[in-house]
Amino acid sequence: MKKLIMITYLLNGMWCLAQNSISANCNGQPIFNTYNELSGGKTQVNQVNINITRQTGQNSLSNWKLTARLIQDFSYLNSTVGAQYSALQYNTQYNSSDNPSLINFGAGLFPLNKYTETILVSSTIPLKGNVNRIFSFNLNILGGNQLISVPNGSYQSAYEFKLYEIKGNSDVLVSSYTTTIGNSAGFTINYSGNIANNTIVLQNGADQFNLAFTNANDFVTGKSSTVSKGIKITSDSNYQLSIKSANSVLTSATTSATLPVSILKVGLATSPAINGLTINSPLTLSAIDQVIAIRTAWIPSIEYDLTFSILPNTPGMNVPAATYSTFVYFVLTPN
Repeated sequence: MKKLIMITYLLNGMWCLAQNSISANCNGQPIFNTYNELSGGKTQVNQVNINITRQTGQNSLSNWKLTARLIQDFSYLNSTVGAQYSALQYNTQYNSSDNPSLINFGAGLFPLNKYTETILVSSTIPLKGNVNRIFSFNLNILGGNQLISVPNGSYQSAYEFKLYEIKGNSDVLVSSYTTTIGNSAGFTINYSGNIANNTIVLQNGADQFNLAFTNANDFVTGKSSTVSKGIKITSDSNYQLSIKSANSVLTSATTSATLPVSILKVGLATSPAINGLTINSPLTLSAIDQVIAIRTAWIPSIEYDLTFSILPNTPGMNVPAATYSTFVYFVLTPN
């Protein structure tokens, strides 16, 4: 009987110990409607609220941290946008704890990814007695090529938040909370330029250009490569066609040397010329959007000859022998 009573007493005692726990809820997601938003990024204010709670008793935390991670890339059907193109930013906090002290946050971003945990809070303000702290964060989705090159849709991931006690050089997990996919971290692309009747197709081998410099004379004479009808654009509306490179330099897998993308000229042409179509060509390639063609009359489908070239005696070509490359983006913006 004594043994049975002792077990009952211990179990009852365990129920009296306080538990530190975290939870979270989310409020809406960014929606991208324009090309400028896709390029520049967008923020959803107070997108996620993280709540730390405990009841008075034992198990207080004197040194602790709160972390965040995304469990996967943002996904829609077969398309993905990397989790690393997002970040949290502190907005506000609410505290109704026994300890009235607030947590200090900087004004910077907390970059997210799916591989490692990002520290949102690391504090020696103790979590003891009654604790009820809510931290609100904005969700920032970084703009750029990663958004421009995917179709319209609702791209979803989910948050994983963890509360740790810091003991010397060790972190002891106290509580964790994972939100649900589809109602937490995510964003929607609803850009008119992505609809089905606006298409850009690289054809006839125009998905890759190779300008080979094999001897000294090649540098003197320059190189040029043209694909006839290499790009086809179909649209029910008037549009601007822009071009830009993925980076400001061409890189190689075999050397740390780079070449500026400005050594490349890009040109479009149609044969014959088309009324209602203005072509700004050739252009010096850049990582910044440049309008290369404008359609102002209804022409449902146009095929363009596409040319990449390096002019004779272009400076800055004295780099080690290697294959230097970059990606080039064509962007259709309806007028």
